[in-house]
Amino acid sequence: ATTTARHIVLIEPLPEFIGHSCHAIDWQALLEAADARGIALHFIIERRPLDISRRVEELVVRHGNVFLDGSTFCPHYYSWTLKHAYAQMQERLKHFYISNGFFEDEVEMIRNTHENVRACSFHLVEGRPHLQQDFPVFIVGSGPSFDNDVAAIRKWRDKAIVISCGTALRSLMRNGIRPDLHCENERVALVPELLRALDAEYGLHGIVLVATTTMFPEVANLFDDRWFYFRDGLSPATVLNPGYRPLYNADPLVSNAAFAVATFLGFQNVYLFGMDLGQREGGAHHAKDAIYNDKDHGELDTLYVNRFKEARIVPGNFGGRVRTFWAFDMGRRMLGEVQHVRGVNLYNCSDGARITGARPQKAAGIDLGHVDGDRARVLRQLAGEMRRFEPGQVLDGVDLQTTIDGFAWLRDEVAALVVRLRREKAEFWDVLAAIATLQEQGGAERNGVFALVRSSMRSMVRLGAFFGNRIADDELRRAYIDHFLTHYEERCAFMANEAEALLRGVLIDRPVSAA
Repeated sequence: ATTTARHIVLIEPLPEFIGHSCHAIDWQALLEAADARGIALHFIIERRPLDISRRVEELVVRHGNVFLDGSTFCPHYYSWTLKHAYAQMQERLKHFYISNGFFEDEVEMIRNTHENVRACSFHLVEGRPHLQQDFPVFIVGSGPSFDNDVAAIRKWRDKAIVISCGTALRSLMRNGIRPDLHCENERVALVPELLRALDAEYGLHGIVLVATTTMFPEVANLFDDRWFYFRDGLSPATVLNPGYRPLYNADPLVSNAAFAVATFLGFQNVYLFGMDLGQREGGAHHAKDAIYNDKDHGELDTLYVNRFKEARIVPGNFGGRVRTFWAFDMGRRMLGEVQHVRGVNLYNCSDGARITGARPQKAAGIDLGHVDGDRARVLRQLAGEMRRFEPGQVLDGVDLQTTIDGFAWLRDEVAALVVRLRREKAEFWDVLAAIATLQEQGGAERNGVFALVRSSMRSMVRLGAFFGNRIADDELRRAYIDHFLTHYEERCAFMANEAEALLRGVLIDRPVSAA
């Protein structure tokens, strides 16, 4: 073959077959040949299809999704395990085609985090285990099945901690239910708009805001009490976090963030309402009181109608099939992953998409008569377990100067890298490998630098490779790569300059707490 496959994954559910293959294949010679051609061989020996798929996903995470486009699956013999592993991979790997953030977003998230933690007192929700809580939790989304289950939520409201997710807050308030905690994860203009209106109509007193540090500062000011978390994978969790554990698995939906918060805080019995993550054929996409149905926000209804036009079909929670789309589908999958890892009792009362690991539960069949406890006491206990910070205090241990100095290093290194890549007539694979090596060489000292620019640096290579690898003419492709490298260096220098100026402003403006 003239095309080199950089990573070859060998999947064998029966380890005995690997042993037998040694009588037919000279593995030492094969491995030496692979090394000579720059090919990495990965062996996956798992008996369960889901475990096989998970190992493949770990490889994609480790080595990047840039060249997932064009990958090939070659079954070598019929096997039920391999057949179903392939089906699992088809279902799960599609999520890796999505880009992982952009520099412009990271800049805004740094600004928002800085403003929130310097201006507000808050408790910090960390990605570490807390004391187990048997008290039930209701996590409420704004899916269409909320309308059928609101009576059950109201009936058992005093027997559970109620967490509203994003736009579900209005549906709850309009039905006479004030949640204990309100979770926000999105950085969009709709969030403060909706919350201002609810504050004017109902007041937000007595409700604790549970939100990412990247939330609009205006949102934090609407609540008397705040529980913030650093979202894992976002730049503030590295750049403005002095070492506390970020919250894992809080993506991509606000419902995922709420579930992550609940599980890390130790809750063992979680009920999902209005968490449809899809819609039944001919059904609505949100609850009737959700803002998506307002005449003044008709563009939101159009948005969701269009999203479901190219829907994915998934199993329904109570049978049948449900239409969903990539964001809801990814959220569905992540909920199942967190349940698998955390091992909580998860009851899905929503008449929407099935969530792996969640037990289907009709809301009318819920019985919490045995629950004995005081919601207020449980919330006080939780707050007592968390670290509390006064305005600006969390910034005291942050070393911004090291990160600032790192951007001059990045500019110089990328410039030298581009010179070398041109001289070696590099292909896009070599560009990606060089960036990975650069990050490795930077070490922990440069973590803050790459937290801000890594996603865009990889995404630019991915975009360039998508077009460049489709140019058959060698001379034309070489000219295309040279053109790409020129602009790649320019954009990396631009990001370094912008990030350096941003953090210098943070360093100047941040207060030093009295603690």
